[in-house]
Amino acid sequence: MKQVISFSLYGNEMRFLVGAIKNAELAQRFFPGFTVRYYYGKSVPKWVLSTLLVFPHVELIKVAENEDSIARAWRFMACLDPDVDVVLSRDVDARLSLREAEAHQEFLDSGYGFHIIRDHPTGHNYLISAGMFAMRNAKYGLLMAQELSTHSFRDEYTADQNFLATRIYPAVAGDCLIHDPYYNFKVEGGSSKTEIKRKPLATLCHIGCALDENDVYIYQADRDVSVAESGHVTYMYDWGNDGRTNNR
Repeated sequence: MKQVISFSLYGNEMRFLVGAIKNAELAQRFFPGFTVRYYYGKSVPKWVLSTLLVFPHVELIKVAENEDSIARAWRFMACLDPDVDVVLSRDVDARLSLREAEAHQEFLDSGYGFHIIRDHPTGHNYLISAGMFAMRNAKYGLLMAQELSTHSFRDEYTADQNFLATRIYPAVAGDCLIHDPYYNFKVEGGSSKTEIKRKPLATLCHIGCALDENDVYIYQADRDVSVAESGHVTYMYDWGNDGRTNNR
């Protein structure tokens, strides 16, 4: 079974470029056997591409399109690949994690066709977060292909999530494993809502957290919460150690 962790990568901001490299490394630890695929634009520096190609599990696919907000949807193209069984759509400025891998395994074991994660208490109020879903291509690859080919994207910050909410969610709503302890979206049909069994080290050591190249939280609100809980503004990695402390 081929499983692909899919990212969009473009621009020259270090938070994204370094984040892409860190995720290639983290995938080796937390998602062994998975392919990490980057749909990248022409602006990505050669040093980043050459570094990514050091990893044998990385695939690079160049996209010759505008590098605007719509580029966030490039990562969805992995859902059209007939050689791929499962796609995890992720953000390059977040960090792959042990807790995330355990949540994904629960999805695989569930038999559902679609996986939705909402793991931030205020920032993940979307039907489907574009960097926090997974799907089985055998079930929904054709749907994704049809909708991507006919949807008129607008260059706006939530272009990818608006597409998922309006064109994808209605078709998958009854076939989802949903990891969500915070929000009150209606659970449709035969879908199931639960919490991730592995608890985060701190409230905002969550799946999909936005970080800079030094693993510092991007958003001030997140930094404030982190300082109140742990005394610092840095994301903590859960390496699976007993006690799960001092993992900065």
